[in-house]
Formats: sequence, structure tokens, C-alpha cells
Amino acid sequence: MVLKKIVASLNKERCVDYIIQGLTEYFGEEYLNFKKSYNLEYVVCKISSYNKFNLNIFDNVFNDLVADVICIEYKNDYYKSRLKLKIRDNSLNRIFLKALVAYEVKEDRNVVLSILERESFINLDGIFNFQIPSLKEKWQEMLTLANKNSLYFSNEEIIYDLLKFLMEQSDSNYSDIHVYKNNEGYFYKDEFNNLIEVCSLYSKDINEELALIVSLISLSPRRIFLHLDNKIKDETYFLITKIFE
Repeated sequence: MVLKKIVASLNKERCVDYIIQGLTEYFGEEYLNFKKSYNLEYVVCKISSYNKFNLNIFDNVFNDLVADVICIEYKNDYYKSRLKLKIRDNSLNRIFLKALVAYEVKEDRNVVLSILERESFINLDGIFNFQIPSLKEKWQEMLTLANKNSLYFSNEEIIYDLLKFLMEQSDSNYSDIHVYKNNEGYFYKDEFNNLIEVCSLYSKDINEELALIVSLISLSPRRIFLHLDNKIKDETYFLITKIFE
């Protein structure tokens, strides 16, 4: 039984892979079959199952993953291609871009989820280009405001203040975040010692150290505790203290 068919442009194949990975982690490899094919411009993925399935649960998980893709990956590329800021520090420039992407992402996801229906055919580019005009209008307003004030972004202290403002406006689910590091990289726990999953789409095109900062921005906790035993670079520690002081 074919459950879904996903289509995306080739440069968004990573989004299709993200959905595949998310479904596999949730349902297990033995329950789903993924078949990818290509033409000159698009990647197509058919998702099928030979097992009895709770379609309501499947649709909810699938739609959550699609919302992640639209509100993080597509939003990131939309902002990146249109932002014209004068931030001299490349690391800070990337961090600010990711902070803009994370800003109001919960509200953005709710908009996308509201338009997703239980259709078997999902065109990711079509959703972005034609089905979320209100979101793109809101994103464009943010871009216009940032670009009009681009000269102020040459002052790093102003950038830090703006980053703090964006996080203060977020509806955070976390009071405290504890940061650890093992051989696989950084990981996060809440105040109750529960492991926190951070969406991997935020870490596109950035290194592990910047991914740490971006992950913390996306979580926007009130307090951060670093349990790193000198496993953090001085530059990274400096940025964390400046952004989250």
C-alpha cells in the first residue's frame, strides 16, 4: 500500500531524506519501504507499507516532518537569498540568519500544519511556493526591516542585543538546558535530565561549534549549564556568554 508520494526539486533532496529518516526512527525500518527515483529536475520518493498501519498516527508524524522542512529548511534558504546585512564576522552572520529562522518557528509550523491534508501526493516546492502566502508575507516583512537597518549590523554589540531580543520573544519550553559532549558531539538535557532532540535542519552548512550555539538559540532556555570540561573552544564560549548573558 502506497502511503505517500513526495516530490521536491533536486536541491531539496536533503528535505526528502530528513522525512525518510524521521519516519524510520519513529516507526522502524521493518514497517516502511522507501523508493527514490530521479529525473532532470526532481527527486520522487514513494513511501509504502505491507503492514497494517494506524494512518492517523502516520499522518501526524509525516505532517510534523513536512512542517519542519518548510519552516526551517525552506525558510532558511528564503532568508539567506534575500538578507543583505553588513555583518563582518562570518560566524556571527550565520548565527543571526539561523536565529531569524528559529524566530516564531512554532507559529510558522502551526500555519503549515493547518494547510496539510491527508493527501497521498506531497509536493514540497508546491507547498512553499503556493500554499503559505501569509507566512512568506510575514517573512518578507522581517527581511525588509532587517535590510533597511543593515548599516547597524556593522556593530556587533547591536547584533548581540538583537539576538537576545529574538530569544526573549520566543515561547520557550525549557527553563534550564544542560549541555554535554561525547564522541558523537554535543547533546542536551532539560532540568529533569530528559534528553532533548534538536532538529538537524538547523545545522545545515555550519560546523559543530556554530551548531551548538544555533541549537541553544532554537531552544531559547532561560538558563544554560555547560558540562564540558574544557571541551569547548574559546570563541564558542565567548559567543555563548555574549548571546546568553
